[in-house]
Amino acid sequence: MSQRPIDPLSLVRPHLLELEPYAAVDPPEKLAARAGIAETELVKLNANENPYGPSPRVIEALANLHRVHIYPDPGQTAMRKAVGRHAGVDPARVVVGNGSDELIDLLFRAVLPPGGAVIDSVPTFGMYPFTAHVCGGRTVRVERGPRFEVDVDAVLVAAEREDARVIAVASPNNPTANATPLADVERLLSAGRLVIVDEAYYEFGGVNAAELLPAHPNLAVLRTMSKWGGLAGLRVGYGLMAPELADLLLRAKPPYNVNQAAEAALLASIADAELLNERAARIVGERERMRAALAELDGLDPWPSDSNFVLCGVPQGAGKTLFEALARQGVFVRYFSEPRLADFLRISVGTPRETERLVEALSAALWEVLFWEMSHTAERLGRQLCACGCFGLASPRRRFIQGHDAKLLSKINRKVRDADPGDVAEVFPPMHPAWRHPRRSIVIGSLSLRRYIVPYLGHHSLEEQS
Repeated sequence: MSQRPIDPLSLVRPHLLELEPYAAVDPPEKLAARAGIAETELVKLNANENPYGPSPRVIEALANLHRVHIYPDPGQTAMRKAVGRHAGVDPARVVVGNGSDELIDLLFRAVLPPGGAVIDSVPTFGMYPFTAHVCGGRTVRVERGPRFEVDVDAVLVAAEREDARVIAVASPNNPTANATPLADVERLLSAGRLVIVDEAYYEFGGVNAAELLPAHPNLAVLRTMSKWGGLAGLRVGYGLMAPELADLLLRAKPPYNVNQAAEAALLASIADAELLNERAARIVGERERMRAALAELDGLDPWPSDSNFVLCGVPQGAGKTLFEALARQGVFVRYFSEPRLADFLRISVGTPRETERLVEALSAALWEVLFWEMSHTAERLGRQLCACGCFGLASPRRRFIQGHDAKLLSKINRKVRDADPGDVAEVFPPMHPAWRHPRRSIVIGSLSLRRYIVPYLGHHSLEEQS
């Protein structure tokens, strides 16, 4: 008698069947192929990686690594001592992970019962809801405030209402780049839940929550070697927590979770902390230079940052279009479809040359958005101006101004410049770059009337005729 084939998914825990994959960035070779350029021409500012790479000591340590046939130390003795000295804590508080992502997973698995709640201050790092789902927990979203600050009161209410086990806080937050003050962290700790403060970007201007560890055994601080250390490809991070909790994670983790190469790289990085701190300071300096350059572009609003990236506001409705226009030029940043982030781009800090390429590409992309993405709404204003008697209509599809009539051009210019802002508000919202452009009438006129005065806009300045 033949046996029916077994569907392996029928054996899987039901909640995992609904799991959505984490939205990770594509590797450089795939991005370069998409843009149709060589990988060396790529400007990759979408993953908050260190543009200067690892310490030279790391390269040397990896070149001289001769113990790859030997299992690493499951007790992490050398790494925990080194991290303890580096972070100023007792090594008994240290656990090293295969990236800080593994430590998030270990902590969630340690404390979340089936259906247990994690309070997530959104928008934030996507690994918290992803990992909670994998572990059989659930995520309770609490919106951040208007400047993306943690709404401490709302989090405390939600933690009590949902009987949450975990409160997760990225500080500085990804993707909004702002740190959470220690006073707010202490208030969260007063709820009696496990508070995980993810300090992946701590070295670029964050707040040191580790100093709260002695007084708060329900605090766990996570850090990574990916950003400061330039070791994103080797996957190594560490957690600082109560010794009892650290001991539990050391017993619960896979025995050889950090490989020999990652261990050698971590030890070499900490030994060369002075150089890495100098590079972090250089990245912070370039961050501020990049913010200033972005602020000079009409329509962009780069927010303050405590990280190695900047969250940059863009004209309303233009986020995805700008992202795609940059990608076509070989410049890759991060776009998020979440409603509160739809009008932002997250831009990693690169080298000075990469900043120049970014600004150049953004300038071109902004004009592309200005003249094409808005054309369907701009036609509304153009029809209104036509109805005012500025010029005649040749046909529904092709409307032209005939001849070289300076007086007529002046009349059109006055109509555009003096248009009632209320009539134009839907076409050009107050933050639209056209309003702040030094020659706003030609910009608005071009957008609004480009279908009607096609021959003239390329050859005449309406400003000059007024």
